Formats: sequence, C-alpha cells, structure tokens
Amino acid sequence: MSTVSTFSESSLSVIVPCYNSNPEWLVECLRSVLIALRQFDGLSEILVIDDGSKVPIRQMLRKKLPQESMGMIEIHRQRNGGLSAARNAGIRKAKGEWCHFIVDFDLAHLGGRFEGFLATPMNSAIGGSRCL
Repeated sequence: MSTVSTFSESSLSVIVPCYNSNPEWLVECLRSVLIALRQFDGLSEILVIDDGSKVPIRQMLRKKLPQESMGMIEIHRQRNGGLSAARNAGIRKAKGEWCHFIVDFDLAHLGGRFEGFLATPMNSAIGGSRCL
C-alpha cells in the first residue's frame, strides 16, 4: 500500500482466513507459505485471520511453529463473519502492495509461486489481487 513506507511495490501480504481449522493442516499450510516466501525477493508478511474459531489458533500456532517463524506471522482474531469478512479483514490489515489468499487446508506451491504471481497480477488462477 502506498501509505506504508516499509513495504515496496514488490511486497506481498499472504492472507490465511481460518475458522475451527484442523491444527495439522493449518500448520502445514503456514510452513509451505514460509518456505515459498524464502524464494521471494520482496518484503512479505503472513496474516492469519481467525474468524471466531472455538479452537485456540494463536496458542496452537505458538506451540507448533518455530519461534522464528512467528515473527513473519500476524494472527488477528475477529467475531465469526464468514470467509468474505475474514478476507476483507485481511485486506484492511495488509501492508503489502499485493495480497494473496490461501485457504487453511491448502499448500503454497514451491518454485516461484509468488514471483510468478507478481509477474502476472491479473491471473485469476493464481488467486491474488492488488491491495489498494
């Protein structure tokens, strides 16, 4: 976003909405995103939007992910409003110029997924959009 001076035009916010997520799936999803982002040259962040889960998402992630990984991951909790509300909350909190959405039970593909996303931002098959 142009109002955030620490992020550049090649910055990326990965938004992961979740609700009562399977802990193993969510952890594997976030691990795959962390690995994929290592190959990304720009600045990045991961926003987990907990959409009112009964599962303690924050505590579970702190236990299951390495402490150094938690520095890249922000966890935001809100009242349950559904997937669209969670995605919109992620967009509002995003600092990146670009947003990429991934569901909590999916894995980020390796081999330049995010680089390809920035090279073709209008490709709807990749599932991202510009955060304005």
